[in-house]
Amino acid sequence: MPGILVKFGCDHEAEVRALQFIHGRLSIPTPRVLHHATLTDTILAPWDWMHGTWYFFMEECQGVTLDTIIGHMSSTELDHIADQLLSILKEMRSYSSETLGSATGGPYNNRFMPFPWHPPHAFSTTQEYLDHYRDMFLEFCGPEYVEELFSHFPTDAQVHFTHGDLLPRNILVDSSKITAIIDWETAGYYPEFWEYC
Repeated sequence: MPGILVKFGCDHEAEVRALQFIHGRLSIPTPRVLHHATLTDTILAPWDWMHGTWYFFMEECQGVTLDTIIGHMSSTELDHIADQLLSILKEMRSYSSETLGSATGGPYNNRFMPFPWHPPHAFSTTQEYLDHYRDMFLEFCGPEYVEELFSHFPTDAQVHFTHGDLLPRNILVDSSKITAIIDWETAGYYPEFWEYC
């Protein structure tokens, strides 16, 4: 029988909703949500996070994070991991959307758009999405850097379901078998290039 993990933090509503979305539609190995605090219908300001989904119970998945063993894996094991990830990404990309936002169709709610940059609604185009990010970057970086960076993003990209933080630390493995993809709080519908970013 799998163990149970409790995840505490400021706001896990986006992750709970993404995991529920995945379990209802995809075959990607992920932890199953067993219980969660009440979900809200609005994005909460930081001072209201304790009234949102600040904890949830989920199944404990077997394995270790890929980042802890990747340096010791053979090329055959790495190829096996790559083949599995290709299949996982292909399944995720089979879900597309007309809008850019959370898995459930609302606005993004993730750490890459910190308060006060939480968008108030889902974006209707990739251009609108990039404009929002450009404005956010202009708060912290010089305009020359920002314009150079954003000139490389295609504005006509297709929109696909994306993990949003698919790094080796969020991939659980047992030997060279992927046992789970974890930490889905940034998941949603993004431009097709975003997982690479």
